[in-house]
Formats: sequence, structure tokens, C-alpha cells
Amino acid sequence: MIDGIRRLSAGAEDSLTIINTDGWIADPEAIQYKIDLIAQTKPDLVIGLGFGNELQPILAGSRAQSMTVEPANEVLSRSKSDRRKIRINGYRRFLAGGSMRIFTLREVQLSIPKSLSFLSKSKGSELSNLIVGLLDENQYLVQIGVLLALELGTVRVYCKPAEGTRTIEVGYLKLSTNGNELGFVEL
Repeated sequence: MIDGIRRLSAGAEDSLTIINTDGWIADPEAIQYKIDLIAQTKPDLVIGLGFGNELQPILAGSRAQSMTVEPANEVLSRSKSDRRKIRINGYRRFLAGGSMRIFTLREVQLSIPKSLSFLSKSKGSELSNLIVGLLDENQYLVQIGVLLALELGTVRVYCKPAEGTRTIEVGYLKLSTNGNELGFVEL
């Protein structure tokens, strides 16, 4: 994620770039993620929308010029359940009208995170239902999909048309083809 954001912002060097991040801030992993994102993108100014000192660990840890602004009263906070519903609706929107598509490993490269490489070697069937990103030659996202199977030099993916796909990047989230979250890969 950080690499993608860095690449996108680097392409907009001479213009104003605003990066609106997610609301994940409380966990140690969230704090480190935000600090790393700020370090990689090197912003001129970080504006944190938050209450009280909740953003202090991120802003202090980043050492970037920053300021905090309290959100407007009209802004509603969302529960984990609300955020999950929003994600599922997004998956459904991207997957609606999809179908099974077959890619050969001669046409596309399969990118599996190192922490999941044990699955591709010993339990390839456990890769099924993982979310995938279908990337073009510049490694930009063309479409998302659901991995159905990896077998004999082919990759079956449920997705909408994804012309120009050169890489299929496997993620950790398990999804049904109708966009329901099924959990994460157990590492």
C-alpha cells in the first residue's frame, strides 16, 4: 500500500497532493503503518483529523510538520461493524457481474507474499477464495477478483474483465465471489 501511494504521489510532483488515509489509528500496527507512510511520501504538511491527543503517537513518531484539526460535529464515527459493511459493499460493487476468467502463467506473473509462499508449495487449494489484485504492466490496479484455483500453469479468477493484466497479486483476505468476507489466511 505504501509503495503504491508513494509511486502515485511521485507522479504528481508539481501539484498539490492530498492523501486521505483510513481511520485506523489505535493499534501499534496502525501507528507504525502511518509513520512509515509519512516517511515514504515525505509530505510538506500532515493534517491529522482527530480528537484530543489520539493522533499524537503518529504525528510525534513521524517527525513531519503537522497539525491536528478536530472533525466537524456532522462527521459520524463508524464502528468496526459499520466499516465492515462498507467494505463488503465495495467488494460487491467491484465483483458484481464478474465471471470466471482463466489466465495462463505464460501471460501473467503470479505474485504471492513471502508469508504465504508456504501455501503455494504445500497447500495450493488454501489459496482459493483469496482476494487478488489484477495489475497492469506498470503495476497499477486494473481490477480486483477472487482466486478460485491455481493449477497446472493456470490461474482461475472470478472478476470483471481486466484487459491488460500482467500480474495477479494475492492478498490475505478470503472473499466469496459475492463479496462476503470469509476471514484471513492463518499464518
